[in-house]
Amino acid sequence: MAEDLRELERWLAQMVQNLTPGERMRALRRMGGALGTSTGRRIAAQQNPDGSAFVPRKKGKPRRTGQPKSGPMFRRLRMARFLRKQVDQDRLSISFAGGAERIARPHQLGLRGKVNADGTGPEYTYPRRQVLGMTDADMDAIRTIALDMVRGK
Repeated sequence: MAEDLRELERWLAQMVQNLTPGERMRALRRMGGALGTSTGRRIAAQQNPDGSAFVPRKKGKPRRTGQPKSGPMFRRLRMARFLRKQVDQDRLSISFAGGAERIARPHQLGLRGKVNADGTGPEYTYPRRQVLGMTDADMDAIRTIALDMVRGK
């Protein structure tokens, strides 16, 4: 089965190369839209690309309001305005824009960093939570979009 998928991917790569640059850009934009939507839904579900749950938020001291942080993490990160999709004729990249990148990067890579935005406060080693990544469903969606473009849909 895996060899069949590799053969299909090679065939699709050849077919996509036969598309005009405009058709490739359109296909990549559709793929970027599908990946952005899928990523937002996955972040809302608090899941890594492999389907495992995010490491839960650390129980902290109460904030000024008297309540510790609660609810899902990355509520605003999953919004479309923070997901940056860049497309050129041969490539699609998805990343976070501006300050959202500062929040997402330590979680994505499991880095150690300062807790406060201004670089002050204690350091903390963030557990790895993959906010960006490809699921099997994403791969299927990309293949479907590529096939649709080759068919002329």
